[in-house]
Amino acid sequence: MKSKLNTTATQNVHNERSRHILKGHKLLVGVLSIGMLLAGSVGVYAGTNLQEIKAYLNGDITFKLNGADWYPLDENGQKVQPITYNGSTYVPLRAVSSAFNAPIDYDADTNSVILGKRVDGVTEASPLTGITFTDSQKSLIDQEFQKLSVFKAYIPTKIVAGDKYKLTGSSEDSVRHVFNHMIIMESSRDYSSSYEGTDVKLSTNVSAKWIKPSDMDMLVYKLGDTYISIFSEDQSLSKEQLQGIAASMVEL
Repeated sequence: MKSKLNTTATQNVHNERSRHILKGHKLLVGVLSIGMLLAGSVGVYAGTNLQEIKAYLNGDITFKLNGADWYPLDENGQKVQPITYNGSTYVPLRAVSSAFNAPIDYDADTNSVILGKRVDGVTEASPLTGITFTDSQKSLIDQEFQKLSVFKAYIPTKIVAGDKYKLTGSSEDSVRHVFNHMIIMESSRDYSSSYEGTDVKLSTNVSAKWIKPSDMDMLVYKLGDTYISIFSEDQSLSKEQLQGIAASMVEL
């Protein structure tokens, strides 16, 4: 059974992320209700105008990308099933954005989807500035690390001027601090061990390594029993900026 794909905006289903809508073979962008980037961050919905609906995960639909079989994947590499509602089928926007080279982000302050690069004045020439986490933020960060309880938590004391902290979330083996222009991932695993890279020394004399697991540079190093990976997903930050931020990391 074919489902007609359209660009009609609909309310969020089970806190799923914002989506691209596929119509025929052409990618159309629809601004839909927005889910948070990582699990455990559902507070954004408090006080918003949500409507509960009945929808279905549709595992019968298959995809072709430039003639080849393709599947939408989440950030953990797991297949994402389309959602069918009222005769229309919706695909999570973030799950297909990379396939169409269309960066996607969400601004919780303005409740809006950012398509393409974020324009806020942050460049590779922007200086570093101090960042202070509130007691409430530190408590929430600690809660995410407690879910794993196998390595110490670290937070930056410097970020690029104009960048902004958004949230911290955990997965099976790592915790991520998400900013507008960078992600800091902490884990007990060394994700750089299988990659060739360039060795560098941080200003704190800590050894680090630049690797390139995909199309972006990632800085990986170890503090205590924690492996820390820092990268700019939208590639707006320089290696020098990221190394400066890495050197500013302190234990929570």
